[in-house]
Amino acid sequence: METKVLPFDVNSYTLGVAFCTCFLSWVAVKRYRTEAKEESLHSLPPGPPKWPLLGNIPGMMMAGSSSKYLSDLVSEYGPVYTLYMGPRPVVVLNKYDIMKQALMDGHLLSDRGDLPALDDYFKGRGIVGSHYTEYWKNTRSFVIHSLRQFGVDRQSFESVIASQADILVEDIRKRGTFDPLLCLQSNVCSVICGVVFGKQYNLDNPRFTDLLETVYKALRAIEYAAVSSLVPGLHYLPGCSYQKFYACMDKLMRFFREEINAHDETLDPDSPRDVIDMYLSKIRRASPEDPTYGLFSKTNLEFVVNDLFMAGTETSASVLYWAILLIASNPGIQERLQKEVDDVTTHCDHVSIADAASMPYTRATIDESLRYASVAISSMRSTTSTMTLGKYRFEVGTWVMLNYEYAMFDPDHWSEPKRFKPERFLDDHGQYCPDEQLIPFSIGKRNCIGEKLGRMELFIFFTNIIKNFELVFPDDAPHPSVEAATGGMMRVPNRYSITFKDRTTTAA
Repeated sequence: METKVLPFDVNSYTLGVAFCTCFLSWVAVKRYRTEAKEESLHSLPPGPPKWPLLGNIPGMMMAGSSSKYLSDLVSEYGPVYTLYMGPRPVVVLNKYDIMKQALMDGHLLSDRGDLPALDDYFKGRGIVGSHYTEYWKNTRSFVIHSLRQFGVDRQSFESVIASQADILVEDIRKRGTFDPLLCLQSNVCSVICGVVFGKQYNLDNPRFTDLLETVYKALRAIEYAAVSSLVPGLHYLPGCSYQKFYACMDKLMRFFREEINAHDETLDPDSPRDVIDMYLSKIRRASPEDPTYGLFSKTNLEFVVNDLFMAGTETSASVLYWAILLIASNPGIQERLQKEVDDVTTHCDHVSIADAASMPYTRATIDESLRYASVAISSMRSTTSTMTLGKYRFEVGTWVMLNYEYAMFDPDHWSEPKRFKPERFLDDHGQYCPDEQLIPFSIGKRNCIGEKLGRMELFIFFTNIIKNFELVFPDDAPHPSVEAATGGMMRVPNRYSITFKDRTTTAA
């Protein structure tokens, strides 16, 4: 009998099956890993459990302090996590290095979150209220150019601020013991008024004081309008309407409109007096061939003026208000400041920018005031294109919250962050040593355009207050807390009164 032979060798068959099995297994594993990686890249970071429709807003409210709520989440979920503001997911960045990576990567976070309360009113006009568009880029560029034309970012502008500092000192001297907030706001605001309106105001002008009060109310009303925007239909409930915010804005816009119309009637395009004139001249000279034709209008100008007015008033005044409180609360720091200022300006009545190089402790104290104040608690951005951050990838239009307050109090970088310590900005030799992680004006393409002006104002106003006055709390009142007031979109202290003891009289 013949032995039948199989048409293939058993060993070859086994090896072939084994090879195919291994190959297919490798393909399956590779595909699984790729899909898992893609899935993780598309996933949002982890975050706390959310309520239906309301998201994490109730959690913030029950915590009593949104700052504490956000800070506690870093311990549980890490420096990047997801919150739900209503039904909308928001990625929260809490540490400087992560913010820097995101903000300095081109224009990826140059847009802002679309809040109906803002969009319905601003309609993309101005700078703050505009999305990342050609209009925003051209308007921002024009405003920066206009401010430079009037020397705002140059030392030559110092005389304008110094003149206003003299008025501030005299205003304080007249009052003695009082709550200095309105006084600080009016004098800081008067500087930006000179640039924008070509004239300055003071507290004797009731129209001006009414305007300052309206700005104060608008900045507080916008919080309720913003929260109402996050939950669909919430703004229809009593107390949650946008109308209070809109009423404040309407009042501000009327004031700006009157100023713009008055400028338009007396405009000489060849000799602009201020930023309004520069903008109006741009409108008059526009032609259809101009690539920016149609982007500039008197209505848009109203919103640009509003942005400059608010940004140029509230931030610097609030930091000064914090600084006065903190210096009065720390007599040892005040004594060291006074000695440095006195030693450098022995034969001068005023402190100037040129003196800054010889005042390391003063500069360190101002930086520490900016850190501790952290007036801009956070800002809401939106991705302009797909963005990868670590193992996560965010699609276009993802909301990203920059939690500046946490970065300014990050215990991993700032030792004893809750303590007011100017020496953290000094090196081992007592020389001024700036820290790149101090970002009170933000960084990136949407940073504050008035940073240089703000820093000049802070130095000149602050040092001249220190030179002229000793800051003490009234004997008949308890010392105020150095903790921030709860609520609000800006980090501000509770209102307080202070006694300004005239050092020039004492010295005499």
